[in-house]
Amino acid sequence: MHYNNITEKISFEILSSEIGLKPASESDIEYIMAQEQSPENNQYVSNWSKEEHLCTINSTTGKEFIIFDRKNNKAAGFVIILGLNSDDNNILIKRLVITDKNKGLGRKTLELLKKWAFETLHAHRLWLDVKEFNERAKHLYQSTGFILEGKMRESKKEPDGSYSSFYILSILEDEYYSSKQ
Repeated sequence: MHYNNITEKISFEILSSEIGLKPASESDIEYIMAQEQSPENNQYVSNWSKEEHLCTINSTTGKEFIIFDRKNNKAAGFVIILGLNSDDNNILIKRLVITDKNKGLGRKTLELLKKWAFETLHAHRLWLDVKEFNERAKHLYQSTGFILEGKMRESKKEPDGSYSSFYILSILEDEYYSSKQ
């Protein structure tokens, strides 16, 4: 599905004045996979199959959202969230891809996700991982309150046979609420 210049009324689950997160459906998978596979994104994120996306979309433990830039009325990326039924109240931002880069939409999306996770879902911990060489994303996460917890060395085998290392970052509920005061 192509998402430029939205003309139909779209039902959003999560809204701010600038960003909307629409629950993804099967018809959105083509868009999501195209963003994962684009040259500007695929070195930073894993590529899932259609079946893997369908499994998450139809799951009660995860959600996929299309990110909309409400100001420009167009899609700006997608996000995958896992751990929604975690006994430990830990929610994972599995994948965050912003297609309309350098406009602050990643920061706005993270702020909206934190608010949703802590104020609506009452999460204890919101976490993510980021490839070691993705300094730009790591800086963004840290500047929005995520704390560097550590590094998983060579933990993912890449299609070319090499291994990637990842940083783990998180923000806890009390840290979120302290930053709001």
